[in-house]
Amino acid sequence: MTVDEVAEFLRCSRETLYRLLNKGEIPGAFRVGSDWRVSADQFEEYIRQSQRGHTTPSVSSPGKNLK
Repeated sequence: MTVDEVAEFLRCSRETLYRLLNKGEIPGAFRVGSDWRVSADQFEEYIRQSQRGHTTPSVSSPGKNLK
């Protein structure tokens, strides 16, 4: 997933998402050159676990399907 896709899903600004990425708070995030990407599978699992209360997400997430 791209930064724009993740930011749209989380309903946050790109700046907020970059802050989270640089802190290492988004699982499955990696860099391709200077661009960030997020593994859709790992991000989706993170959201599922967050909704179950197993982890505390940094950003509230809407109940929306990623795919």
